[in-house]
Amino acid sequence: MFSRSWLRNVGPGVRPDGPGKRPRGLICDLLLVSQGMGGLHLVSLCEPESEEDVTPYSLTTARDLKRSLVFEGGCDEKFYISNHVITCSGETTNIDCLGANSQYPSVYDIRYTPEKLNNILEALVIVLAKVPSSLSSSMGVTFMNLLTPLQFQLVHEKIDECDCRELWIKGPAGSGKTFVAVEFMRELLRRDEDLEKYNVLYVCENKGLREQVR
Repeated sequence: MFSRSWLRNVGPGVRPDGPGKRPRGLICDLLLVSQGMGGLHLVSLCEPESEEDVTPYSLTTARDLKRSLVFEGGCDEKFYISNHVITCSGETTNIDCLGANSQYPSVYDIRYTPEKLNNILEALVIVLAKVPSSLSSSMGVTFMNLLTPLQFQLVHEKIDECDCRELWIKGPAGSGKTFVAVEFMRELLRRDEDLEKYNVLYVCENKGLREQVR
């Protein structure tokens, strides 16, 4: 699974001056999941001479991703996520086959337990599809909503097709238009480090919804 920055997807901060900042020289993150590899492997690809900056980022990202799978995804399995940093040049870069990490006890191995892998993947779906509820701030308790498959597609796939960064959402009352619009704006801010909150225009006729989104 590819991401420009997995830390920006699961980390505590996503702004340029926060802990979710992408390090200079990072190209992308690959999360490799296979029953035959023992565990999950986070591979951070970076430009030459950037390995020193990307290495601590990759370790933090692997730790935060596992923490999210456990505490937000509800995964109670024993597993590990190892991190790897690979520099890329102008030539073809080969990623060697990643196997089980001998530093972890055998109980953390997922090679022989398909049920464990399925539980981890279910937790990953929850982590990627979770959206903070507006009730959280008003009640002081954290609530999470989950995007439906269609909403997830609108937010995470259509955003790549919108070259002009415009998304028009149409639907009857209660169908989740505001829900999708808010998450779409969050995803824009997560992906673009140079984008600020005041750069996003949200047009809404309902005063209550407008104040809620603001």
